[in-house]
This record gives sequence, C-alpha cells and structure tokens, in this order.
Amino acid sequence: MAHNIFSDWTDVEYEKLLGYAAPAEKKTKNYARASNTAEAADSIDWKELGMVSPVSYQVTCGSDWALSAVAAVEGAYGIQTGKFVALSSQQLLDCSGKATSCQGGTIITAFDYLETSKAMAAKDYPYYAIKGDCLYDETKGTSAKV
Repeated sequence: MAHNIFSDWTDVEYEKLLGYAAPAEKKTKNYARASNTAEAADSIDWKELGMVSPVSYQVTCGSDWALSAVAAVEGAYGIQTGKFVALSSQQLLDCSGKATSCQGGTIITAFDYLETSKAMAAKDYPYYAIKGDCLYDETKGTSAKV
C-alpha cells in the first residue's frame, strides 16, 4: 500500500464516490443474446486488442454505474464491429433521466436509456464529473445501443 489521491480523504468524502444506488423495486429484464457459433480461443487479451478503455477516474461524482455500463457496451460494440469507440458516460449522467447521476444510479437505468438512444462517442460528449443539461445529439450517435 502507498499514498494515493485518496490518502487524506475522510470516510464521508470517499463514500460519496460509491455511486451504486439499489433500485427501489426489483424488475427483471430479458436481454437477447446474439448467437455465436465461432470457435473460442483459450484466452483473449481484449486490452491488447484495443477493445478496452483506460481506467476511468470518476473524480467526486458517484458515477460508477454509468462508467461500468458504458464499458460493457463499448466492449461488446467493439468486439461486434471490430472497431473500438470510447463511449460517453456523461451522456448517461445527463440524459438517462431516472438516475440521480452523481449520487448514484444503476446499470439497468443506463441500459434502459441505451435501448432507445444511441450512445455518443466520448470525444463528442466528454466526461465532466457533474450532472449537466442533456446535450444528446442523435446525429453524433454511434450505432451502439442495448
């Protein structure tokens, strides 16, 4: 262990980063899986193949729910298309509507939003670590959806 950016934080400050908010009611959802008949390798290093984003720093915003949802979608999208595109977690914070954004949310909320809205690239909708107005621009959306 060593000193890092959290070394002088209080427990209260650190807990603000933990943004998962359990849903008020449990709802089940069935997501369709694409069929895959390809032969699988014994191991695959997706980072080496360029299909994984660098580790994200959420600053003081409890946006782990949005960051992890985006990572899942961009990885699946990259593997499916063969081209990796870093997607916008800020879009989820600003536009998903149901989430409390920096005070927490759920991956299900993110996936629900991405069922009807195209994910924008991170370069077109960068992460600011605060909830802002929704700046979604469908014309800049990728074809990545849930």
